Amino acid sequence: MKKSLFDKRYGFLTKSRSMWIGLSAVLLLSNILLSLSLIFKQEKVIVIPPGLKESIWIESNQVDPTYLEEMASYFLHLALDTSPMNAGYQHKTLLKHASPDKYGSLKIQLMKEAERLKKDNVSTLFSPRILKVMKDGKTVKVEGSLATFVGNKRISEESKTFVLKVKIIKGRVYLDELSREGKDETD
Repeated sequence: MKKSLFDKRYGFLTKSRSMWIGLSAVLLLSNILLSLSLIFKQEKVIVIPPGLKESIWIESNQVDPTYLEEMASYFLHLALDTSPMNAGYQHKTLLKHASPDKYGSLKIQLMKEAERLKKDNVSTLFSPRILKVMKDGKTVKVEGSLATFVGNKRISEESKTFVLKVKIIKGRVYLDELSREGKDETD
């Protein structure tokens, strides 16, 4: 009688153990699958900023062309709408958006430009006319008018084309290069 009771309890414990092992294996497998799905998931965030009338999207290495146009316009505003009084602030703000690997060279260039503006008492104002996102999705060509002032007097107004190249890292747009078309050096 004790042997049959023992066999009965042993059978119950064996079945119980097998059930818990099976349940643990299923839970382990589901955790592994969830972890893998989180690792390889491509997330697309749709945003409607206050200044835009339509929504834009951002993925890990791509952005909506409308957003890229807005960012290019903003970067050009910071780089080219400058005076001796605001050049330091404008350039400091632009450096916050500089690509990490281009930060040093851009900072040196902007410091030279700020010194030139202060020394010559020069102000510049860029008015974009046409913004075009290139097919690579990371280059924007901007045509517009660049006015130059010394003191309060306008000394020139020229039609210029600027090319902005951006780097998109984890959904954030960084300025990688800003150059004037037809010129090798960065503007």
